[in-house]
Amino acid sequence: MVSPEKVTAACPFLGGSEVRELTGRPGEKGEGTEGKSEDVNPGTAYHCGYGLNGELVVVALPGAQSPSATIGRLNKECKEPAKPIPGAGEYASHCKFPDGEEMVAIGKRGHGQSRFAQFYTPTNREDVYVSVAKLLGDRL
Repeated sequence: MVSPEKVTAACPFLGGSEVRELTGRPGEKGEGTEGKSEDVNPGTAYHCGYGLNGELVVVALPGAQSPSATIGRLNKECKEPAKPIPGAGEYASHCKFPDGEEMVAIGKRGHGQSRFAQFYTPTNREDVYVSVAKLLGDRL
């Protein structure tokens, strides 16, 4: 997938078969279920669910907000310090949330927007988080 000019959904950024392959979990069949979008002033958040394998949230904000600052705010919710993931988007990290899920967050500026992806998934190996981050970083 090439980075789209306009973000209108989350599921096209990461297919269910890719999630199953990357995480090593069979999970739900199909390519993910697009959820209801929501306004997040000043942009829109799109949701894609992968059953037990997790959820992807893609947010497109107008302008050139700093990926590291925005993801830094997300990382404040982490149970443990976030670990940076070099080479994915402009800035990426992963961390464990208090509920035990792992969040992989990627930010990148492009097409006149700041774009962010957060993939929430059950705990897995470090290389899984890196692979997901790099794939999403290329596609944002």
